[in-house]
Amino acid sequence: MSSAACRQNAARAGAPAIRVWAGAWAGAWVWAWASTWALVATAAAGDSLRLAAEPGPSPTAIVAAGNAAMVRVPAGTFIMGDGASMCGEVEREVALTRDCLLGRLEVTTADYLVMLQWALDEGYVTASRDWVRDNLDGGARQLVDLDDEDCEIQYDGAGQFFLRPSPSRRAKDAYPPGYDPANHPMIEISWYGAAAYCDWLNMAADLPCTYNHATWECTTASPYAAIGYRLPTEAEWERAARYPNGRIYPWGDHTPSCLQGNWWGQSGGCVGWTAPVGESPQDPSPLGFFDLAGNVWEWCHDGSVCDLDPAPVTDPLGPESAPRRIVRGGSWAFPAEHLRCARRGEWATGHSNYDVGLRVARTAK
Repeated sequence: MSSAACRQNAARAGAPAIRVWAGAWAGAWVWAWASTWALVATAAAGDSLRLAAEPGPSPTAIVAAGNAAMVRVPAGTFIMGDGASMCGEVEREVALTRDCLLGRLEVTTADYLVMLQWALDEGYVTASRDWVRDNLDGGARQLVDLDDEDCEIQYDGAGQFFLRPSPSRRAKDAYPPGYDPANHPMIEISWYGAAAYCDWLNMAADLPCTYNHATWECTTASPYAAIGYRLPTEAEWERAARYPNGRIYPWGDHTPSCLQGNWWGQSGGCVGWTAPVGESPQDPSPLGFFDLAGNVWEWCHDGSVCDLDPAPVTDPLGPESAPRRIVRGGSWAFPAEHLRCARRGEWATGHSNYDVGLRVARTAK
């Protein structure tokens, strides 16, 4: 299927919509268009939760709801790198020429489920019980690893996705009574799965796709010039995390504790699995972000290069096509040194894991 669909109104007039409280939009209703289906989410106790269809807003209203719940990160000049973090030792002056809108919270499993079901119904993805693959521009990259026991989204083989708590030993040890994964961060997605989610938002909002799904390069000169939703560049991510004073951690310079984030200490994990987004009591950054440190690593747009040029740079980008992409923020499974704002991780672009998720960005108007 061609990504020309990105330039068409994916929400047909009068079509019903599925409404679900979605954490990543920070208190705004997120709407996903569908035909007539009802969303089924399986709770920890095994009960089924049905969310009834009801008339939805226009694409303009979808965009307004999303933007209203995102946080503006001011453009400006800052020092990227801190002289100590792995692959972040190089300190260089970075100038960002555009304000960025960044999700206040990580994308939740419920967020992803709604858009994934919509994408399947519209033919933008294909699915089996083991995987979800892209179906735009002739692409077939794996987006979600449904076969992994850690994955909290499943497919019934008959057109319906649903949620379930992970049956893995890690998840069971962290939550012996069970848990509802709906407000936990989405995991087991590749970089392609993170980028595709951004384009599903674009198509639902009648915006141009940010990514060419055949090459996975930007459809504009750079992500900074993109009109719609996308993954943040790592410069935008670090600017948001360290704002306004170049802090070591999003909350400041003091040593992390489990009050600030979900990570793995010497005596074990704060939780031992993902935690619901936005629930660390002392976590908010000055701009109001949650979980920039810990919970899950977050995919960034950039291809990975460890040794950065120390020369000043404007609107920097890593390689456009790369076998590995940058991840930021540390996770529930990594120790405190990975929580530093300047710490730069990397994963294979097609890699998915139990502690890698995403946060959505958009260039501000």
